Amino acid sequence: MRTLAVSNYKGGVGKTTTAVNLAAIYAARGLRVLLIDLDPQASATDYFGLYDRAAADGRTSIQLLYENAPVSEVAYETEIPNLSVVPSIIELTDQNELMLREQRLRFALDDCAGDYDVVIIDCSPTMKRLAFNAYLAAADSGMVVIPVKLDSTVMRGTALTVNAIQAIA
Repeated sequence: MRTLAVSNYKGGVGKTTTAVNLAAIYAARGLRVLLIDLDPQASATDYFGLYDRAAADGRTSIQLLYENAPVSEVAYETEIPNLSVVPSIIELTDQNELMLREQRLRFALDDCAGDYDVVIIDCSPTMKRLAFNAYLAAADSGMVVIPVKLDSTVMRGTALTVNAIQAIA
């Protein structure tokens, strides 16, 4: 299973657009894809129309990361064949970062490795444990994709992202 974390510490550079499009492309090629929304803004979740349902069901990235729920219990099938989503909700912002084990996501993905060919993680634009979890999950057989647009503020965010990845490596 290959894991791609889509991250930049600058907002508005196309992280979610990149993550959703990569997920759809891989799924269209017949690969089994899991898209994990780790952004409390939940734009990837909204794209698939899952926000209200996920909030009502209590099946979100919060349960995956903080309550040790397996991927199979929090992932939703989408209308796109071969594509499942672990949704996010705004309450992810309120979770205690100190309670999040740094390798929780990696362990959850290890447990479902036979179920998916590709995992894509849509990260929030913050330098917190959520991003570190994504980087660690992508460390062995994956990569971090850093979307950019060419202006000075984005380049600062990109430099911070690269520095964080190097520190973890």
